[in-house]
Amino acid sequence: MNDAQPHATIHPRLEQALMMPRIAIESTEPVLDGGRFAAKAIIGHPVNVTSKIFADGHDQLAAAICWRTKEETTWRRARLKLLSNDSWEGHFTPTQVAGHEFMIEAWWDVYETYRYELSKKHAAGVPVHLELEEGRLLLERASGRAQGETKAIIEDLLHRLSTAHLDDERVSVMLADETAAAMADADPREHCSQSPVFPLEVERPLAQFASWYELFPRSETDDPNRHGTFRDVHKRLPSIRDMGFDVLYFTPIHPIGRQHRKGRNNTLEAGPNDPGSPYAIGSEEGGHEAVHPQLGTL
Repeated sequence: MNDAQPHATIHPRLEQALMMPRIAIESTEPVLDGGRFAAKAIIGHPVNVTSKIFADGHDQLAAAICWRTKEETTWRRARLKLLSNDSWEGHFTPTQVAGHEFMIEAWWDVYETYRYELSKKHAAGVPVHLELEEGRLLLERASGRAQGETKAIIEDLLHRLSTAHLDDERVSVMLADETAAAMADADPREHCSQSPVFPLEVERPLAQFASWYELFPRSETDDPNRHGTFRDVHKRLPSIRDMGFDVLYFTPIHPIGRQHRKGRNNTLEAGPNDPGSPYAIGSEEGGHEAVHPQLGTL
């Protein structure tokens, strides 16, 4: 007789649910069409990032922006700040004109959760002997993970904690901003979740804003019987600049078809020298990849 107990099986849906992240990261900005297109940023200007971050339970959360150029393999990070109602905000400043990408990381902040609960109990006058012992153990575990200056700070905190005579002194050590900062550096980032990676195109400053001036190069002539050329356009550039425009753009400069060509003032009968509509592209001289011969060359 076989007394072996059968192995418990987990329903596939339950197993899938258990593998899902505990922390939700939603409504991240700046994002275009769910990340299908790249948002725009300007080199040297802070990129403000916002997101909705929440989780089940009452644990405190921490979050960071991670960013890099598309050619880089390592992420740079900056902490996000909780505003209110699950809204988080932070920023980073790109230093290269290049394609970038960024994402959000969020995790359970074990020490901040402890710090929050300790402050509430202490303020209410509840005995906190056990909570102080719990905090000491958190510091010891963090000391084992930490390195360099952070490790030295935590070891000093442990010494101060052990030499304090009153619980109020120990509580002050555990709630100090210095302690919180050192523990943040040594945070194991439990249940760390990541958002999708979003594209960001970082441009030069001139791409931030521009005034555009449209010009019909075939009409840039001082003689109504002569076709305008690119050289004629060159003469207009100073006056266009002085009007405050940054960008000059042309109506199509490709060869124009001759069949059903329109004449002057949009008449339906064209003379032999009428230029026609620039949007009727295509003739024996070429199509969308050619330049109308009378304009000159690029």
